[in-house]
Amino acid sequence: MRIVNIIQRYPPAIGGSETWCQEVCRYLAKRGHKVKVLTLDVHKEEEYWRDPRDEERTLSLGRFTLDEGVVVRRYRRSLPIHSVHHLIYKKLLDRVLNLYFYGPHSGEMYGKLSREIKCADVVFLHTLPYPHNYVAFALAKLFRKKTVIVPHFHPTHPDYERRSNYWLLRNCDAVLTVTEFEKEYLKEKGVPTDKLFVTGNAINPKEYEPAGLDAFRSMMASEFGLRPDDRVITFVGRKTEEKGAGHLIEAVRGLLDEMPVKLFLVGPRFAEYERLYGALSKEERCRIIDLGVLSHQDKVNLLHLSNLLALPSRYEAFGIVFLEAWICGVPVLGTDRGAMPSVIGDEGVLSRFADVGDLRLKLRTALSDLNKLQIMGKRGKERVIKNYTWEVIGAKTEEALKTPLSSEKDAMKIVVVTNAYPPRFIGGAELVAHAQAKLLKESGHNVIVFAGEPNDKGERYALRKDVLDGIPVYRVCLHQQDYSTEFLNFYNRRIHVLFECLLEDFSPDIVHFHNLTGLSASLIQAAKQKNARTVMTLHDYAGICGKNTLIKSDDRLCDDFSRCAECIPSVSDEHWKEIPVRMRRDYLALQFQAVDTFISPSSYLAGKYIQSGIKEEKIKIVWNGLDVSRFTEKPKSDDTKRVRFSYVGYLGRHKGVHIILDALSLLSDVEAKVTVNFVGSGEGKGRLESRVRDMGLQGSVRFLGQVSNEEIADVYKQTDVLILPSIWPENQPVSITEAMASRTPVIASRIGGIPELVEDGKTGYLFEAGNASELAQRMSEFIADRSKLGEFGANAFRKISGDRFTNPTEKIIELYRERMRLPATQSLAEEMLIVCLGKEMNPEAARAMDIFLKESRHTWRFVMCDWLQRDQVERAHLLWVVDDEISVDEAVIGLQNKLPLLVPGSNPELRDLCLQGQCGLYYRDALEAVECLHHLTSHLTLSRAMGQNSFRRFYARRSLAHASIAAKSLTAQPA
Repeated sequence: MRIVNIIQRYPPAIGGSETWCQEVCRYLAKRGHKVKVLTLDVHKEEEYWRDPRDEERTLSLGRFTLDEGVVVRRYRRSLPIHSVHHLIYKKLLDRVLNLYFYGPHSGEMYGKLSREIKCADVVFLHTLPYPHNYVAFALAKLFRKKTVIVPHFHPTHPDYERRSNYWLLRNCDAVLTVTEFEKEYLKEKGVPTDKLFVTGNAINPKEYEPAGLDAFRSMMASEFGLRPDDRVITFVGRKTEEKGAGHLIEAVRGLLDEMPVKLFLVGPRFAEYERLYGALSKEERCRIIDLGVLSHQDKVNLLHLSNLLALPSRYEAFGIVFLEAWICGVPVLGTDRGAMPSVIGDEGVLSRFADVGDLRLKLRTALSDLNKLQIMGKRGKERVIKNYTWEVIGAKTEEALKTPLSSEKDAMKIVVVTNAYPPRFIGGAELVAHAQAKLLKESGHNVIVFAGEPNDKGERYALRKDVLDGIPVYRVCLHQQDYSTEFLNFYNRRIHVLFECLLEDFSPDIVHFHNLTGLSASLIQAAKQKNARTVMTLHDYAGICGKNTLIKSDDRLCDDFSRCAECIPSVSDEHWKEIPVRMRRDYLALQFQAVDTFISPSSYLAGKYIQSGIKEEKIKIVWNGLDVSRFTEKPKSDDTKRVRFSYVGYLGRHKGVHIILDALSLLSDVEAKVTVNFVGSGEGKGRLESRVRDMGLQGSVRFLGQVSNEEIADVYKQTDVLILPSIWPENQPVSITEAMASRTPVIASRIGGIPELVEDGKTGYLFEAGNASELAQRMSEFIADRSKLGEFGANAFRKISGDRFTNPTEKIIELYRERMRLPATQSLAEEMLIVCLGKEMNPEAARAMDIFLKESRHTWRFVMCDWLQRDQVERAHLLWVVDDEISVDEAVIGLQNKLPLLVPGSNPELRDLCLQGQCGLYYRDALEAVECLHHLTSHLTLSRAMGQNSFRRFYARRSLAHASIAAKSLTAQPA
């Protein structure tokens, strides 16, 4: 499911509904749902209506975060205009129409809700009576989306007891309550029973284990006089009249002369409470102690020292603090109001709300029998473990969310990404991507395509949209240079931004990548950050070979993926110069971590990627398959005199097309017995044509040029045997599967994934790659015995006819669903990563990298800083400045992310920064750089200390900048 949550605040903001939302969202994300939270950039409740004071600005809330698989977007809160707030909100809406519309509000969030809700399956509303619920509900109805609400209802509270709130609850598709009491209450108010679901509230038991309890007890004894025989009462919550903090203080004051009791009050203070607590005598404040807001661990430790948790509140939808006390083995006291009696049961004490005398009596009785309190606390702990963990509550919530969707079609939103796409560019990978996209759409899924479009005459990186076979296709204009192996063709910031915008608008469940060369491998990370599941079909070796073929310059097969520099020493483009090709491989490996599942059509290709470091369990073998019916409709034309051999594909040297002509030169009586068709285009076409003329074979060899996908069946109609003489290890060539579907035998190289398709001596023949003599012999088999054409062709058809495109697509859909059910793959694993900063790698740095990698016992990855997202930079071990022209301002990214620096000594600013700030080392040549790298990567304590110094330097620079701005502002003031 795609679930968009709308809530007023989100943790680290503190609150029961906020915590409930976070934990349930995390659970749903782990269960495979696509979960997004839209909220405000508000931390404290007071910020709903005012800006925080400067001294309160202790927390920075990011605009976008990924919280354990949950996408969180925070929007700016809109300050209410004073006259509007008081005249319209309070007088007109509140008093006349009885509508709560005080806030908090965010015009920015309201403006973005349409786009977010349009992409969702379920709109999940949180916490009455805030107005975001009404805005989101109206938009959900407009776009016909299901709405679910968890109101955290406070019965009898005036802000909740409004007709508008009950109207909203009655019209949502499902209402989740946290107690049976809340459910029964809302049912009596007219909310349909079949819409009401009880989920409960919860905590994480592991988060409530004591830590340093003895030291904490000693501190409490030293600072607050806590003695072993003290009866300890703890209050945790907002210190307001509704929470009963004042009643509790009055009740305890009456017990101070009767027993050794101490009351500790934990939570934020409000003006009314300040006056009440300030009126206590000095002696009373020694035993009624305000602790303010504690850290979570201090709160847990305090609960473990307590005899009773007291929350004599007027309104509690549930009371999460009761669970916190119980899991610490502490019994609780609540009141007879609202849900508290049904929540507390026999594991605590109930008093009458606002009855100080009754509250004092209940406290006196409870604290007089500590054994009974311990028994109640033990039962409370057992109750929490059984009923109130997030696993239990999350499962109930998930089931409730599914209910309104039970009759909905189980469709997914899928983005197919490929570096080229029909009709202008036709290759095996592109045909596979298009065929799969069509079948996914026919299966009822919502599919769009993001593709590169080769067009040297168009505006580079311009985006246009068209529709092909009913599928929206977003095409990015790419020039030939973008695909070049000597060009930096694996990262492009402009394309990354275009793709991010598309993901934001479409909000996919699945992003299925095919070839990415010419686009940007960072698109994988972009998809992961939007919480989409990521799948990649491997078509070739671009992920592990810069040339994409595994063929070295001397036509030998490469089996050592670390020696890329022998073929392509470096890559460059308009932004980066002379970047060692090693960094390409490291960058791609880093991005591939974010792929959930790889699909390989052949075991051979899968094995090569496993050899490169991808985990075997992440790769699934799924044949590309074929729509066989396209080829069975075209019966073969007959030529009884000649055997018609055809090559279909790119006319390039790695395809071995020249070997066909070598084989023809070894055959006798070629013109009478043989026809060879070359179908396709490529850089080798001119050389082939020239050689055919030199050999005098114009009567036997034809060049048919590029043939459209729609017309390819006609080619096989005039083909008796397909030849594929590749010298590079093909994956699963489409031309072979097409030939098999058209009952055409195949002669192909014994290399790569080809032997998985062609059964030697049954569906065709295999020969040693590059061996023209053996190819000629195999061609002679068919020339000498034409009966093999029909026999081998029939065998080939039987093999392929069971693997039509529909079957692989069903397997792929099942893989999608499997990934949706499983937790998302972490986009970042622990990496031995060194981030490099610069626009040009200076020769000494490049030499140092090469030496260091040969000497290091570990596998380090070197990646340019600009290619990475912020959270990837944070995971690095150090920042290495590899460009002499980098300024201190540019190197701040290392300081900001607590990274030690390694800088060129020829840059005096950076050298002085490292020396004065003790935040890094500098080098004068390659050998010094190697020693520095070894030192920083082997002495972790030193590196961390330098990283901390980097962070201090960052804040010192920022404070200096702020002071400078302030000084300029003062000098600009008129006299």
